[in-house]
Amino acid sequence: MPLNGKTIEAATVSEPLKIQSGVQPLPEPEVIRQMEAFIREKPRTWKEVVERFAGQPYPVIYRVFGALRPKLGRMADERPFYPRWRLPRGCVHWR
Repeated sequence: MPLNGKTIEAATVSEPLKIQSGVQPLPEPEVIRQMEAFIREKPRTWKEVVERFAGQPYPVIYRVFGALRPKLGRMADERPFYPRWRLPRGCVHWR
């Protein structure tokens, strides 16, 4: 794919996530269940995933997302927050 000004955007620094008080760490299997359900609702950006699980230990969030990653499809070029990750409803054919 040729590179142009529309395909590359500068990284930005964002504000720290607001974590609700009293958030308890969940067991990893529960985070997997919740994250899969969250992404299954509709395609999500990484930012949406991290915001939804704010307060959970980052290593758990990354490990859980890594476990789900082989099942996920990408919806590329969904500016400004792309790619959006999705769980396909059936067989996906890649060309």
